Amino acid sequence: MLRTFILFLLTSTTLFGQEPTYKSFSGAITYKVELMDSTMKKGAFQYYMRLYTNDTLVRTETESINFGKQILIKHLKINKQYLLINFDNKKYAIQQTLTKDTLPSKYSFEFKPKHKKFGRKKSLLAITKIKNIPISFNTYYYPELNPIYLDILKGIKGLPAQYYLPSENGLLRYTVVEIQEAYLPPSTFLFSKDYTKITFDEFIDIVTKEKK
Repeated sequence: MLRTFILFLLTSTTLFGQEPTYKSFSGAITYKVELMDSTMKKGAFQYYMRLYTNDTLVRTETESINFGKQILIKHLKINKQYLLINFDNKKYAIQQTLTKDTLPSKYSFEFKPKHKKFGRKKSLLAITKIKNIPISFNTYYYPELNPIYLDILKGIKGLPAQYYLPSENGLLRYTVVEIQEAYLPPSTFLFSKDYTKITFDEFIDIVTKEKK
């Protein structure tokens, strides 16, 4: 389960190509994450996910039960990223070189001319189906912003503003609650020297030894 969890975090950001027509964006985008009930209408707040980008670098901050706060720093031009994790009172930077994703998408979209605002910004609707899941979801996206910042729904025509993802605990809904356009200093995308740079396999070996 642990290996699957970390592997998802690393591979969910595999590059699938950039479109040159999107508007350049620098700033911060905050998502509220909720665990949905069986009716798909009510959600229990879990945490906030924050995305920072200067259109070349992306920093995403999330949380998990196993590892607490996690930070993913991705360089869009040289296709590299680091996942920053605290484990057993030690800090690790799991490094990965991204490769172009050539696999078919597990998502399919029916794009609709319906508008809705999230974070005071207008979005469009895409009826979304996920392979092997019998129901569809309403995904809203910003057509002028590049989906590569989040890189989570392969084939979507903009940055998701509200979307759903299955998890071990149930269905999670991500909703933009705030967008702030601003200059971000280079330090936003750096991490301190007390993080040890390791590969994914090296990190799994450390976790496995700790559990024995």
